[in-house]
Amino acid sequence: MAVFATSLRKKLGLNPGDVVAVMLPNCPEFPVVAFGALQAGCVVTTINPIYKELEVTHQVSTTGPKVFVTIPPCYETVVKGLQNAKIDAKIVVIDNPAAPVPEGAIRYSEISESGEADYDLLDKVEKKKDDVAFIPFSSGTTGLPKGVEITYGNLLAAVAIMQNEKNSYPKLTQGDFQDVVPCILPFFHIYGLVIALIGHLAKGCKLISLPKFSASLYLDVLDKQKPTLLYVVPPIAILLGKHPDVKAEHFERVRNVICGAAPLADSDVHAILEKCKQGELYVKSPTIMKGYHKNEKATKESLTDDGYFKTGDLGYYKPETGLYITDRIKELIKVKGMQVAPAELESILRSHPAVQDAAVIGIPHEIYGEVPKAFVIRKNGKETSAEELQSFVADRVAVFKKIEEVTFVNDIPKTTTGKILRKDLKKMYA
Repeated sequence: MAVFATSLRKKLGLNPGDVVAVMLPNCPEFPVVAFGALQAGCVVTTINPIYKELEVTHQVSTTGPKVFVTIPPCYETVVKGLQNAKIDAKIVVIDNPAAPVPEGAIRYSEISESGEADYDLLDKVEKKKDDVAFIPFSSGTTGLPKGVEITYGNLLAAVAIMQNEKNSYPKLTQGDFQDVVPCILPFFHIYGLVIALIGHLAKGCKLISLPKFSASLYLDVLDKQKPTLLYVVPPIAILLGKHPDVKAEHFERVRNVICGAAPLADSDVHAILEKCKQGELYVKSPTIMKGYHKNEKATKESLTDDGYFKTGDLGYYKPETGLYITDRIKELIKVKGMQVAPAELESILRSHPAVQDAAVIGIPHEIYGEVPKAFVIRKNGKETSAEELQSFVADRVAVFKKIEEVTFVNDIPKTTTGKILRKDLKKMYA
């Protein structure tokens, strides 16, 4: 890791504060790249490796990376995304015998394995609690995704919470004991990054990185690696309960299966209304982001002056039994545990020459939880089909954002200010 950090500074010419974009699946190189960049004093922005050109363009336009680390299959997408954004970044590609490094790219092995670590240089890097370490991107509930500034203080607080036995599932590695954790939750996502990767490395756990989920691969890991902890999203929990190849032996060493969360230490939930009255939940915690990257307006809309984060969740509090979540204010669709913003899909649909207007909602799906459904108004005199629009969107977004259904309508219900009435659309669908 220190060799990689030194190479970023000396061979690639980066300075503290420069941004390194990391577009990798879960793999052994991910922590070396991410933590090596931090050791060099850089800021890391993580990108989903199944993103398309348009999505990469938006993220690099916002963060302006000087170096971009990826895998061979993503290279062309990265090149086009950087060109669109007019960003001149050096591209480092992970060496893979099955997929040669493209011409013009820098081999990962050249900067991670050759040379020596310069600890005198690296030890001079100063980091403060309020300095930004990571910039993952949100799902963008009211528009395009936004960069979320995660500070070193946020990371330290999260690790401290996981060190607390009351809030933590992994146990410290001691003697011949070591927790074994399959990592299917993506490291580019904040939960996979902070909880699955950083939190478990801090306890010395053995992590098994799965670059992509498949039932056969996951069950093979359960069979051969004998994990002790499983972190899953609802679709995987359903698979474990229903798949015909799941056996009791797969869980012989499993101590916990985690799907959800426990109360977090040092968190303060603010009740806007009186007890048992429904209202929006505000949360204050040392793990809450610093703000949205280069987006002061969105930051002010999400964080109060006294540091509370507006969750977008509706709920109420009963002193005897606790806090209840009842609904969402923010308009997100949860697909296979990933958040999809209707506004992003609507913007793409409206860019189609035959579309006058569009609205997107989430509809139930037995396996995925929810999937996007679009309601579309055609332009006068223009013809298009559901299949054409589905393909149009699929060419521009990651696969989990693809639109499952399209219904053509004459009107989309809106408020007097033009806000889409999604609940009315859901009633129409039902």
